Amino acid sequence: MVMANIDNDLIQASVLLCKKLDGADRTEFIEDAYIDYKWCAHIETPREVQRHLRNVFTKLVKNFGH
Repeated sequence: MVMANIDNDLIQASVLLCKKLDGADRTEFIEDAYIDYKWCAHIETPREVQRHLRNVFTKLVKNFGH
């Protein structure tokens, strides 16, 4: 339960930060989130870490991407 709250707080912090950026910086931030996720999947980090990064990327795309 505590881990879910931490995960949600980190996702919300990422969304709030991205909201404050202009267009080019926002795109770069979202791309960096995707690169982080792909790298962690490539080096086979624990599934919880991969899931968190995927959730961050997904939330950013749903809010700001096309």
